[in-house]
Amino acid sequence: MTEVKRLVEFFTSLGTRATGYEGNVKAALYIYNYFKDLGLSNVHIENFTVAEPINYGSNITLLSGPDAGRVLEIHPIRPNLVCTSTTPPGGLEGKLIYVGSGYLEDFDGVEVNGSIVIMDWYTMDRWINAAKLGAKAVIFIPPKRIITSPLGWSKRLKYLDNVPFKFPRFYVERDGATILLDNLGEDVRIVANQTWTKVQVMNVYAFLKGKDPEKADKFFVLTSYYDSYSPAPSVAPGAQEATGISALLELAKYFSSNPPDYSILFIAFGGHHQALTGSSYWATESFRPVDDPRRNETFEENYSVQINLDLQTGTDIPYFTSYLGAWSENARSYWDEGLYWELLANFFRQVVEDLNEKKPAGMPEAGYRVRAHGGLYGYAGLLTETEHIPTQPWKEFPYDHEPALLNCMPAYTITTAFDDRPVYGEPFDTLELVNFDNLKTQLEIIRVFLVRLFNMSDDEYNQYVKRLKDREKNWLSSRTYDWHMIRGVVAEWSRNVADYVPVPNSLVTFTSIGGRGIGPFIYLRRFTFTDEYGRFEFTGANQWDAIWAITAWKVNRYGNVIYAPDLGIHAWAPIVQNFGYRVGADRYCDVGFLVVFKAASLVLFDIISTSSLSLAETETGIQYPILTVYQSDVHLPPESHSYWQYGTEVTVVNVPPDVPIEVLWKFGVERFPRGVVANITEKKILGFGYKLKAGEVVHLPLTSLIYADAFCKLNDERYKLLREFVPNLEEYDAFKNHLRAKELINEARDAFSNHKYLKAYRLILEAWDLSYKSYRYSRKWFEDTSLAVPFFAALMIPFVIIVEKLTFNLRGFKKIISYLGIFSVTLTAFYVLHPGFHIAASPVMIIIGFSVLILSFPILMVLLRYASEFIRVVRITRIGMHEVGMSRLGMADRAISIGIEFMRKRSLRSVLTLISIIIMVASLTSLTSIEAYTFTKPSPGKGPATYQGIYIHKEHWGAGSYSLPVTLLEFIKSMYGDNATIAPRAWKYTPYSGIIPFQYKDSWWKGETIGFKLIYEGKRVSIPVLWGLTPEEYEIGWPKPYLIHGEWFAPGSSAVMIVTEFYAEELGLNLTEIDLGMYPSVTFEGIEFKIIGVVSNDIQEQLD
Repeated sequence: MTEVKRLVEFFTSLGTRATGYEGNVKAALYIYNYFKDLGLSNVHIENFTVAEPINYGSNITLLSGPDAGRVLEIHPIRPNLVCTSTTPPGGLEGKLIYVGSGYLEDFDGVEVNGSIVIMDWYTMDRWINAAKLGAKAVIFIPPKRIITSPLGWSKRLKYLDNVPFKFPRFYVERDGATILLDNLGEDVRIVANQTWTKVQVMNVYAFLKGKDPEKADKFFVLTSYYDSYSPAPSVAPGAQEATGISALLELAKYFSSNPPDYSILFIAFGGHHQALTGSSYWATESFRPVDDPRRNETFEENYSVQINLDLQTGTDIPYFTSYLGAWSENARSYWDEGLYWELLANFFRQVVEDLNEKKPAGMPEAGYRVRAHGGLYGYAGLLTETEHIPTQPWKEFPYDHEPALLNCMPAYTITTAFDDRPVYGEPFDTLELVNFDNLKTQLEIIRVFLVRLFNMSDDEYNQYVKRLKDREKNWLSSRTYDWHMIRGVVAEWSRNVADYVPVPNSLVTFTSIGGRGIGPFIYLRRFTFTDEYGRFEFTGANQWDAIWAITAWKVNRYGNVIYAPDLGIHAWAPIVQNFGYRVGADRYCDVGFLVVFKAASLVLFDIISTSSLSLAETETGIQYPILTVYQSDVHLPPESHSYWQYGTEVTVVNVPPDVPIEVLWKFGVERFPRGVVANITEKKILGFGYKLKAGEVVHLPLTSLIYADAFCKLNDERYKLLREFVPNLEEYDAFKNHLRAKELINEARDAFSNHKYLKAYRLILEAWDLSYKSYRYSRKWFEDTSLAVPFFAALMIPFVIIVEKLTFNLRGFKKIISYLGIFSVTLTAFYVLHPGFHIAASPVMIIIGFSVLILSFPILMVLLRYASEFIRVVRITRIGMHEVGMSRLGMADRAISIGIEFMRKRSLRSVLTLISIIIMVASLTSLTSIEAYTFTKPSPGKGPATYQGIYIHKEHWGAGSYSLPVTLLEFIKSMYGDNATIAPRAWKYTPYSGIIPFQYKDSWWKGETIGFKLIYEGKRVSIPVLWGLTPEEYEIGWPKPYLIHGEWFAPGSSAVMIVTEFYAEELGLNLTEIDLGMYPSVTFEGIEFKIIGVVSNDIQEQLD
């Protein structure tokens, strides 16, 4: 164990082992030399390349204050998709401010625009608030206390993996953070150079020949990865991640001195955090399709099983699994042969049972504990996972055995059970957080297991290994679908040659958005560069049922997008695809051209529904906004454009340079846009648009204010015209909303200038909502009124003909004069009386157009008549006369003429008929504005209220979905915080909260199945759902009857919890000590908490 500790210390001391950094190369070379020193054979390194963002030097300089001139190292956060944190020439300068958790209220009181913002680490994606308010950059500082969170949230939300949002973000280590916090308000300068670079990834191989000549041809593969990960790659100590590779080297040392019967292939994988690139490369090269002439059948025949080590130290329980944490679980051999995958898991369990019976020295008093999970298998339509769900209740991790498994070869990982990995992939995964006692226990079990495995008898080998291999041979033909490669060409459309032209040295992204739930997080993302011909390739990048997004870009030296995916008329293929069904016999899927165009970037914020302050939601799910990009001078879409959204927070629109652009967006089938971005001014009400230079990035801070202001300006123009036709306009709610919106905008600007950002934002949202409602009313009024013009135009010619026939019935030239007279008088009357003729863009041209259309009907009828007559003559010539025909049109015309003649003979009736026609036409053209009346319908309650107040939640909610947005909470606090107690609540469910496997249905709470793990003095319980409650709940009063021991949460308290009496009893808590304030410490998901209270079980009904 001393050697393992030394190895962990060495790998951690490298600072970062992230791919592309010096520490990564040093680690690979150290492993190479270590294998060499052990005397292993065929020690070698295989290289391949990936694209990674490399920090070539980043720092912050204090420009004022007592520490002026001091320079501190900082570390760039990973790019937002492809936009790095590189600063412009001369760097970024601004005043240093601290905003804690990054809620809008935390920004109050300081000037944010143009500042450099310091923010706590566990702030999810609230750094976007800083960008929204005009900050230049954000620096994250280490947390005072480590907490656990859903996989990737604290890390992944530091960058946006699907939006090219140019906004510099950095991490500073603890000593630097202390200095920066001591210099708040001082001027600083940030200079950073983070550049996409083609870097080497290395796999290190070594071979140990088995001692039994009859068995030595067959070999097992023992693997682990050696790189580390952090959202700030230049600081990724990866102490926990170093335990796996350290264990591999220690085992290599042990077996080199104690050779087993079977041979061992040792592999140290690189590129683990580049979607398992290292293990993917090895599996692709080692296990080729059946009909591939390069296939090494001897290698596959002698291959036995891959055992991958991916250890952590949160518990001392090793977990043997074949689970697919990164790739799809629907690999067909894995699904259909699940019972055979269980064979080796059973062997693992049996080895440990035998070990516990022998009771070796140093064994824990309660014996060694392990978990094992072999495979998936279907039974009676139900999916059963033998042990994975209870072992990893709410996080899934990628394992390097997966590529081999997807190639239909036996492969497993030994990892750590019940370990939530709270510092996994964090920049503060340091040595002091490693629990070497837990690691020691795991390694003792693993060593004994591997000794038994690598020295199996023939019967054991046939039973546990050969049976699985033989079953997998039936699926070798599926390799082409379960595992293949992607290739294509990046190109742009050239007008000069009227064809696609390759774009060399482009950056291509390849991201899973389907298959496993963690796909969009940090694991299934790959980057590569195109060659000089624009070609690219991803090796071992897919499986048959996955959905992937593939895009191509070019960024300049400052991290700005200069080429973006073209989703306009020149687009070749969709960005999101399922490639599995398009694979050729060569195992490649050719996606054709990824089309790009020269681009600039326009950044918008707050694409939200003003009614819910989130994305629009219905019973069928979330409605994402539909953005329409126009060239503002012609109001037509540009040839090339694309846009990228991150929820409601950020939308980046890539547009062609030197073209004025406007953007409109709405939800679903809405009639009118909810947001207009067109650079609207009072001088040009339709807007000048935004004209950007190539590679330029323009942020529109407080975009919601732009929406509100645009609607107000549009409404101003419309209400000026409405005043001429609506004398009591001031009494209309829509007009009152318009006036109130203008007042709120002015108040918001005052609040913003006084650095009251929460208040300003709330006022802006109110103004936006009111101005949008007013805009919707005024536009509907204008459109509906204007539609009377084409309706009138369609009736104009028939009306003129009938009126002339009734009144004058002249002939020759006089008839034409009478037609023109009636037409002019009628048109003038409607122009004077109906507002639609003032609102429509060109009412005269509309009427003339309809008149020409109607007058062309007789010509068409004549042509049809001649054609019909010609056909009739031909038919008579061929078959003779069999019927007498008469023109229906002629009959109708004659009937109308006779009717009008009779009407003229009765003048009184004719006048009454004419008046009726005039009234009918006038009524039809006037009734164009019918408003809907909306009202709020109360919902009946479920019993007497336990407090005086309002309970707010979405109509459709539960199981962790349909949560209220944080924006709404901030809105409510701003509006009612001074007069009401506001108590937000949170729920957290496990991913499998609705599933209780049948084998655990009677004891699910005992820590053996689904749920969050709570441990106290060796006792473990499973909790399927967490409630996040606040001290304000107690102020409201309802919890008081349910609190039976201890106390409620106090303001400022942290790392404390309250449990129900059920869990208190099962854990064996001393309730008397809790009443006396002697709170027991428990471990919850790897983090220490104190239980400060116990509530009645009946509280669940109240909370539900």
